[in-house]
Amino acid sequence: MLGKMSCPYFIVHAVKTNNSVALVDGRLCEGPLKVGHLFNRSFSSVDAWQKRENGVPCALVVQRIEAYQDTLDELSAGMTARLSIVGSHLSAVKPTSVIE
Repeated sequence: MLGKMSCPYFIVHAVKTNNSVALVDGRLCEGPLKVGHLFNRSFSSVDAWQKRENGVPCALVVQRIEAYQDTLDELSAGMTARLSIVGSHLSAVKPTSVIE
């Protein structure tokens, strides 16, 4: 496990923004994560996240979870997925970033 956090955090591998929705591919490293979850901080990398450096405040809400060719209400730790997220500071979500 990375760091000492117990709240859900998601390592971003790819991002595609369409209007005000970001489609975020990555892996959930602590969970579970449910539709409606609010991410409130983004870090530029796993290293920055572990050191708690340069976190950017955000307010990103999970609208949809897609994994393994299915739509889920909840995602378990260790699973890869595509999240549809909306909210403020979508630009802070980039490949290699960590959102929590």
